[in-house]
Amino acid sequence: MGSEFQQKPAGAGRGVRSVEAMRAVLQRVLSASVEVEGKVVSRIGPGLLCLVGLHAADAEGGEAEATAKRLAKKIVGLRLWEDPATGKPWSQGVVARGYEILLVSQFTLYANCSKGTKPDFSKAMKTEDAAALYSYVLDQVRAESEREGLGADRVRDGVFGAMMKVSLENDGPVTVTLDYPPVSASQPGKPGKGAGRGGGAPAPARPAAAATAARPCSPPPARARSPQRSPRR
Repeated sequence: MGSEFQQKPAGAGRGVRSVEAMRAVLQRVLSASVEVEGKVVSRIGPGLLCLVGLHAADAEGGEAEATAKRLAKKIVGLRLWEDPATGKPWSQGVVARGYEILLVSQFTLYANCSKGTKPDFSKAMKTEDAAALYSYVLDQVRAESEREGLGADRVRDGVFGAMMKVSLENDGPVTVTLDYPPVSASQPGKPGKGAGRGGGAPAPARPAAAATAARPCSPPPARARSPQRSPRR
């Protein structure tokens, strides 16, 4: 890990960029499968189908590993099911349920359709870098599943870069999107992308208006009375 993800900053010198985040779209499913060239390569029962997109900026600054670990922890821990004992919604995740996870690489999550009718995928990470980072994300999801007692073997994946047919039965439907920017962007007071406008350290907090608060309250000025007109005779 580390240097294998390094590449030139995306959009360097072009001013403020759009949101740069490692993205995952999670769908709660009753079943899901991936087929490549007529052969089913992965299949799960109830659980999560997770589409993973990698932004070109995810390779910058050596923060990709930390971001991938945070994303993996969220995927495994997210509570998208109710507790069958109490009926309380959003109480259990894949670990409590003993369910499975299917990860599929998905660069099209970064399609820019703001201009014209042809999607622009320039914000997606280049294939070579994305292959290594996606593999690392997959390893982290498996490691997190193992730590939480679900088991690494409960995490399946598709075939990176292949033309895949993904089938699923969405349960609910329930679909959520996770966007994870670099670690420094989410830590208050730490310089990095997302800290204030144009990057850098965040702006200092505005001082309290102590002078105004200490100013004694003065009664409102008396309203001048208009002279009374003498009654007509």
